[in-house]
Amino acid sequence: MKRRYEILLIISSFAILSTASILSLFMPPTEGTILPFPQYTVPIFNFFCAFLCLSLLFLKNKNLVEYLILSIQSFSTTVTGYETLGAFLFTALFLLLFSNGFFKSKFKQKVFFLMIAWVLVCLTVLAFGIYRFILQIVTTLFFFSFFVFIYNKLSDQLSIFLPSKISSSVQLPPPGEKLVLSDYGLSERQIKMVNDYLEKQSSYTQLGKKYNISPSTVKKDMQKVFTLLGVKDLKNLHILLLQYHVE
Repeated sequence: MKRRYEILLIISSFAILSTASILSLFMPPTEGTILPFPQYTVPIFNFFCAFLCLSLLFLKNKNLVEYLILSIQSFSTTVTGYETLGAFLFTALFLLLFSNGFFKSKFKQKVFFLMIAWVLVCLTVLAFGIYRFILQIVTTLFFFSFFVFIYNKLSDQLSIFLPSKISSSVQLPPPGEKLVLSDYGLSERQIKMVNDYLEKQSSYTQLGKKYNISPSTVKKDMQKVFTLLGVKDLKNLHILLLQYHVE
């Protein structure tokens, strides 16, 4: 299902970039733009990004290509007079970087660098007049505020799905990273039972039959897992482990 939505986004991105590329061949150049030969450079930028969008269908590591597309488009749309779209694409780039964990280290330095780069891009809007430059800055702040608002709203709503913690004897890695169960003192049988549960949602009875032990022994084994990882039952264990790449 996740792959379907990703493909839908890639196809729609290709469609809008291809359409913009074709239309830009027939539209007069934007007056005031600092972009040299916009009648040629704008279609080239758009066609190039459209090609990059198609490449996303086949690439395993898509992050750098996605960053490149958003960077090129946020710049080119801004300098050619579509600065509102440019502001949206830049904040989308910022949001994508955040979602991919780009700001986990050196947060202030990275944010400062990106904001300076964006201010320099926004200065090109002065070619269209001071009022549009002011509007560009305010529009960018609005998009940032909106994304932060939605993020906090979703965080509050999704917090009810986080596992109910009890006490954990180990320090787990940040969500989204690799979790190697063997590093936490679990036995080979416990690890296999956890993996079986994650893959097949097996019950205690089903796990007992598979490993030729009683359901009560399964419960004892799993209870040790719960205590170690800081959850209270199978449901919460499942929710917790969904946050990691379990090995």
